[in-house]
Amino acid sequence: MDELISALQGDRAPGLYQSAADLDLEELGIICQEQDFQLGYLDGSSITNKVEFLSACATALQFPSHFGHNWDALEECLIDLEWLPASGYLLLYNHPNPFAQAHPKDWKTLIEVFQSAIDEWNETDIPMYIVFSGDRPLLSAVETL
Repeated sequence: MDELISALQGDRAPGLYQSAADLDLEELGIICQEQDFQLGYLDGSSITNKVEFLSACATALQFPSHFGHNWDALEECLIDLEWLPASGYLLLYNHPNPFAQAHPKDWKTLIEVFQSAIDEWNETDIPMYIVFSGDRPLLSAVETL
């Protein structure tokens, strides 16, 4: 958790990470408030397909009602977030393996969308962190905090 806190305080570049530690969602929420970060949380333990993921993400980040429930619409919303003004963004995706294992092609697309959104935010002074937690085997290519 300390590594994630340090990242949110600017000690790590914004990006896509996985957490080696168990994260306390309540504590993380307090830290995000202190840092003026918007926190979105996805419990992936029951997300096994694209439709479920997009719906959960739309809820977690309070997407507008016109959200199109497709990859392009997800990317557009992730790089906009005008309805959630903040000094930074953290999306915590707990237990991503059910989706990753059930639909590897969609999982690959999701990682590309996440990285694209992070890259867009890196062009601004507003950081975006997307952190996977709870499952490590399928995330060997993602840097650990």
